[in-house]
Amino acid sequence: MHVVVNMAASLDGRVAGPGGQPVQLSGEADLRRVHALRAASDAVVVGAGTVAVDDPRLTARPDPRPPREAQPLRVVVTSQPQLPAQARVLDDTADTLVLAGQPGQIAGADVHAAPGEAGVDLAQAWEELAERGVEDVMVEGGPTLVASLLAADLVDRFMLYTAPRILGEGPSLAAAFEGLSLELEPRTRTALGEGTLTTYGVPP
Repeated sequence: MHVVVNMAASLDGRVAGPGGQPVQLSGEADLRRVHALRAASDAVVVGAGTVAVDDPRLTARPDPRPPREAQPLRVVVTSQPQLPAQARVLDDTADTLVLAGQPGQIAGADVHAAPGEAGVDLAQAWEELAERGVEDVMVEGGPTLVASLLAADLVDRFMLYTAPRILGEGPSLAAAFEGLSLELEPRTRTALGEGTLTTYGVPP
């Protein structure tokens, strides 16, 4: 299974505004890239915090838009099998799998328990995805989930879009990655719209 992390941050490494409020960091060119990457993936993964704050639909919406049966599996990782009832990730535009730290039921989603000491056993969760035929995984965050996946050696590629903005306050990659020491391999660095896209390999 090949796992790609895709994130966007400001020049000062913030991934959201003060108090964790959503901030649009990706420009039009990067959004097109994100939707193309979703369309090429078997599953798109986020944490429950991202669902609560950003309320993403997690569908691929390039032009033309793929039909429902061609949409990637939407995956939410959460220690508790609970999501907002009106979350868009639970709508009928694509299938949704919740990988939780304990058994439970969520309307609009299939729940699989992968209990671990810190909530969810991520290696076991990845095994569940593999058993469902998932080969290409796109992880969109948030930073806490990404840090846990990096620490567990479950990431192959890290893509970071840097927006030409300084937010000054808000959750940062540095805070989420505190205590994590990894040497990534720079692969490509390209201008994309108003920002810059950098791709890193993650050695085993």
